[in-house]
Amino acid sequence: MGPANHLFTVPEFLRRVVVIGIVHAIIAAYFPFAGGLLLGHDGTTNDQYINSLVVFSIMVLIVTLKIAYIDVRRWVVFSHASVVLSLALWFGWNGVLGHVYPSAPSDGYFVLGVFDMLMRRATFWFQWIIFAAVALCLNVLFVVVYSVRDPIEQRILSWVARERRQEHVCNQAKRKQWIQDHNIPFF
Repeated sequence: MGPANHLFTVPEFLRRVVVIGIVHAIIAAYFPFAGGLLLGHDGTTNDQYINSLVVFSIMVLIVTLKIAYIDVRRWVVFSHASVVLSLALWFGWNGVLGHVYPSAPSDGYFVLGVFDMLMRRATFWFQWIIFAAVALCLNVLFVVVYSVRDPIEQRILSWVARERRQEHVCNQAKRKQWIQDHNIPFF
C-alpha cells in the first residue's frame, strides 16, 4: 500500500487481510452448516463433496468480488472481465468434472451429476448469493469503520492525487516547451 509499500506493515496486514479473511471463512464455511439448508441427495447435508462445493463456491464469489470491486481503486473493463471469467471457469470446471468423473463412489462420495443437481436447487443459489453478500457487506463496513478510525486510505489517496497533479503540471510544461521548440502556433 502506498508508494514503495511504505504504509504496508505487519499490523496493517493483520488488520486488513488476515482478520477479514477469517471473517470471510467463518461466513462461507460456518453459515451453510449452521443454516441447516438441505442440499444432499437424500435431503441432508452429510455429503462432504456437496458441502465442499457450496463452501468453495461461496468463497470463489466472495474473493472474486472483493478483489475486483473492493480492493481495486479503478474499475476498468479488465476488472469486470476477470469477474466473469473467474466465475465462468469455476462453474465450467465443476460442470465438466460432474460429467466426466467415474460413476462409482470408490472414494466415498458421489461426484457424477452432483454439480448439476446443485445448480437446480434454489437453496444453493440462496446460500451463494446471500452469504457472499453478507461477507462483502461486512468487508465494506470493516473498511469504512477502519478508515474513519485510522485514515490511512486518506493519506494514500492524497499522496496519489498530489503525484498526479505534479505529473500533470510537468507534462503541461513539456508540451508547451515542445510547441515552442517546433515553432507551432499556439491557439
